[in-house]
Amino acid sequence: MRAAIASDAARIAAIYNEGIEDRVATFQTVPRGEADMLGWMTNDYPLLVAGDDSIQAFAVAQPYRAAPYYDGVREFSIYVARAGRGKGGCGGWARGLSRTNIRRPPMQARQQTSFLFDLDGTLVDSVYDHVLAWHDSLQELGINISVWRLHRRIGMSGGLFTKALARETGKDFGPDVLERLSRLHAKYYGARSMRTRPLPGAQELLAYLSDNGIPWAIATSGRIETAGPVLKILGVDPEKHIVITRDLVRYAKPDPDLFLAAAEKLKADIGSACVVGDSIWDMLAAQRARALGIGFLSGGYGTEELERSGAYRVYEDPADMLAHIDEVGGRR
Repeated sequence: MRAAIASDAARIAAIYNEGIEDRVATFQTVPRGEADMLGWMTNDYPLLVAGDDSIQAFAVAQPYRAAPYYDGVREFSIYVARAGRGKGGCGGWARGLSRTNIRRPPMQARQQTSFLFDLDGTLVDSVYDHVLAWHDSLQELGINISVWRLHRRIGMSGGLFTKALARETGKDFGPDVLERLSRLHAKYYGARSMRTRPLPGAQELLAYLSDNGIPWAIATSGRIETAGPVLKILGVDPEKHIVITRDLVRYAKPDPDLFLAAAEKLKADIGSACVVGDSIWDMLAAQRARALGIGFLSGGYGTEELERSGAYRVYEDPADMLAHIDEVGGRR
């Protein structure tokens, strides 16, 4: 018996969906995917799995109701794989899962909130510059894919991005093609980035945090080659401010490495940090880092998508967040 990890998400989703198909484990009717299961791996109650050679059961504690008077109340559920139900083989696992201590850690004194910002679509209006740069790059290689499909992948790591493209196009992207795609994207994005502008309130929000001694950093899936010129437009000098780019970590979003590295550089507790981003990949990475997620609509994702992937607050853009900064712990 152990806490679930990211690579368990597909198996956990399969067990959950068996319960929907058989109508024995949940009243829900909409199948869940890997992204949903990653979102269930929350910071206060771990998702637990059990089994011998493979996962045969899992347990999860989720908020009971959204009303404030249910705050802290959790609904505890155990799901058993179809093959193990009614045979007694999973009884020990279920009992073990139900007896495992998954209580919330003791409350600690308030710590200073820190803010870890995504860059593209969060602080600068560059999401569609990236989308069109990828589109132009693929077109040059004779690969046709709809612009909207590219937009849905912006914000995740380049490696996962190209793997997703390979699945959707049915093409095998070998190392040579991937390297050429990366070069072409940098070329086409560079041609557009000189026209990129900060999103409304971005510079003012960062200035407010700095003026009030509130720690902040930028963590982007982009490499310094493409992020550098945009940071200059934003007025952020990587020599003076903490900026973590893809070059500095092993994995990018939806893995939490970028935000963990940013918090470490700030010498801040990730559990007291807010990850601010415009995509579901930011919110999933925030959950996996055990930080709170704040979503922006400025990257093209909707409120429900951002909330479903973990955002506890959603604002239009940096200016909107600055106007409500008291809601997210933005004070000394």
